[in-house]
Amino acid sequence: MWSPENILKGKMGEALIDELLSNSGDTVYRFGYETILQNLTQSDREFDRETETGQQIGQTNTHVIYGC
Repeated sequence: MWSPENILKGKMGEALIDELLSNSGDTVYRFGYETILQNLTQSDREFDRETETGQQIGQTNTHVIYGC
């Protein structure tokens, strides 16, 4: 179940991994459902996660890591 505590733990874990990978020389891009949804919300567009597009966005990776 998604509780505020679990969401916070997940965000802290993401931030930690982002920092570790960035500090090791990799380029990290945040990507995926949460990022896209946040951008759609800010653009005042309606978004239905039950549509085909919504389901495809929900299945994307959350990060893209580019190592040199």
